[in-house]
Amino acid sequence: MRSLFIFITCTVIFCSCARTDSPAKDFTPAVSNLSVALGDTSFTIQVSIFDSSSRLIFVHIHDDEQTAKNATHRFLEHQGGTLISIQNNGERLITFPFNGRSYTFDPNRMLTRKGIIESLQILQPFDEKAVPEVERFANSLLQKIPAKSYVIAMHNNTANNYSVLSYLPNGSLQGEAEKVHVSKKMDPDDFVFTTDHRIFNGLQKRDISVVLQKEIPATDDGSLSILFGRRKIAYTNIEAEHNHINDQLQLLEAVANIAAK
Repeated sequence: MRSLFIFITCTVIFCSCARTDSPAKDFTPAVSNLSVALGDTSFTIQVSIFDSSSRLIFVHIHDDEQTAKNATHRFLEHQGGTLISIQNNGERLITFPFNGRSYTFDPNRMLTRKGIIESLQILQPFDEKAVPEVERFANSLLQKIPAKSYVIAMHNNTANNYSVLSYLPNGSLQGEAEKVHVSKKMDPDDFVFTTDHRIFNGLQKRDISVVLQKEIPATDDGSLSILFGRRKIAYTNIEAEHNHINDQLQLLEAVANIAAK
């Protein structure tokens, strides 16, 4: 009897512990590495589907912004969604060979023709023949975004450079914002930029720093926000300073919660 009692007791304890320790449901991604031509070479666009039933599509364009990528992975492992990212050996700018020369551009400036031209001109050398090569690469990225999805871009910045304060009067980007809410409780480098009035209003109520892009922004910089703004597609960018992973994850969770309603 004593042995049976011990067995039953241990079994109950084991089952109880198993229930207590079992983690929340996790998602394991199905990863596809897609080779996309760019000039005389190719780059990989990686598509990681954690949960195909989710309409949340995350876009990670700058491969040097690893805090953003890690925060997105943490979220997706538990909440589901899809991550589309450019693999660029940890580099921010993309350099590619074409017709015996090398060209460099910012992939966050490749979503409009004007943005591509200006990026190539700034980073030099420039040749009109290189522009269609970048356009085709950009279109390949856009084709990976399913219709009727909710797109969230993930970015990082550096301290005292680009922040929510940039959009205030006398800020360097004041002409791009329709509305700005600055939370005194937050680091100015950690904020949300959106074309979606619902996201702006929801985050403002939560006292989270947020910027609403103008319907017709002053500057066409070739970014995803400009393209989606023109197409009247809801788009949100979550910014955080490098290494502020918990702050970025909290912003992501707040945005996802509002977008789901």
